[in-house]
Amino acid sequence: MSLRFQIIVAAAFLISSTLAEGAYALDVDKLAIALSELRGDIEDLSSSIEDEKARGRTTVQSLELRKAELEATSRRLQARVDKLTAKKAALEKQQSLNSDKRTALHDATQKALELVRGYVARGLPFRLAERLAELDQLEAQLKDKKIAPIRALGMLWERIEDELRLTRESGLDRQVIEVDGQEFLTPVIRVGMLMLFYLSDDGVAGRAIRENGAWTWAPYEVEEQTQQVVSLFDSFKKRIRVGLFDIPNAVMGGGAK
Repeated sequence: MSLRFQIIVAAAFLISSTLAEGAYALDVDKLAIALSELRGDIEDLSSSIEDEKARGRTTVQSLELRKAELEATSRRLQARVDKLTAKKAALEKQQSLNSDKRTALHDATQKALELVRGYVARGLPFRLAERLAELDQLEAQLKDKKIAPIRALGMLWERIEDELRLTRESGLDRQVIEVDGQEFLTPVIRVGMLMLFYLSDDGVAGRAIRENGAWTWAPYEVEEQTQQVVSLFDSFKKRIRVGLFDIPNAVMGGGAK
């Protein structure tokens, strides 16, 4: 091998080594840059993860706070439900007691109605149909629950007061009566609730009498008794209500004064 050839080979080897070292240096630089970028990405990702963790912790805290609020609200609502349930039970018990009281009051009012009706039916036949009709209407309203028992009792008491007033007062009125099977409208004078006289337009005087448990209207046959009734009507028409009057005794249907 000539010296020239050896020099050429050595130069080629040197050049090859130099080129290889340069390529290696270039790869290292690239790797360093890539590594630096990767570290930056890792740091960014780590920062993002920490941010996400922070937001997660905030979300968890918010959710825990909301949970606590909901639990507190739930406890308050449950307490209200328990209170309302207890109140409902108390009201139902009270309603049951009130229902029993209403039933007792209804029965008492019904019994009182029957007593008042019996009194009216047996008493003097002064506007008897109208007075009984008022009681029948009141009983129907009570039965159909159109009015409460306490209201019905109040209305019944008003009827009782009217009946008591009739016993204390005397008055001139008009009503339909039946004499010998014929009905006609005629003036009547009520003396309390003891006696009831009538005087027809043609001058026939009479009274209501109770015979065999029933009321009838009978004319007077004695002239003196007729004149006494006529005189009584004249006084009432003149509004003379106070004084001494001679009238037939119509309490027992007799003719004595």
